[in-house]
Amino acid sequence: MEQLLNRNVIKEHAEAEEIDELRFHNTLAFQEVAHLSRDNAFRIEPELEEMKKLARSLQALNDKLRKNNPYSDGNESAPSPAEPETPQKKGKSADDEQAEKRRTYELVLSELTSTVNKLLAVAANNRDADFVRYAVRL
Repeated sequence: MEQLLNRNVIKEHAEAEEIDELRFHNTLAFQEVAHLSRDNAFRIEPELEEMKKLARSLQALNDKLRKNNPYSDGNESAPSPAEPETPQKKGKSADDEQAEKRRTYELVLSELTSTVNKLLAVAANNRDADFVRYAVRL
């Protein structure tokens, strides 16, 4: 989670306060799990409300980034206002650089979606008959 929030794409397109709030929710979510048991490995049985809040906050960020995607169709040739045009680097064309930035942005969006889905799967106990949710201290 921390690695995801440290990605440059997130830092460039989200407010610092929003990132700090997500870090705070992350801390609360994992403290909630840690306080369930003192064992080194244990089964998670209750709903994890703080983890649900974290997942909802990440989903809101994901929705915001998707809505404001500077690389969506129609804006592909327009440079981002935060990034002035730079001369070509090491033989890369401007189109190659733009394509790479677009791929990086899309990768972050897919990582956010994956993280949200995983957090929601762990937070909810509605599938406990099919899956065992457990935690291991590191």
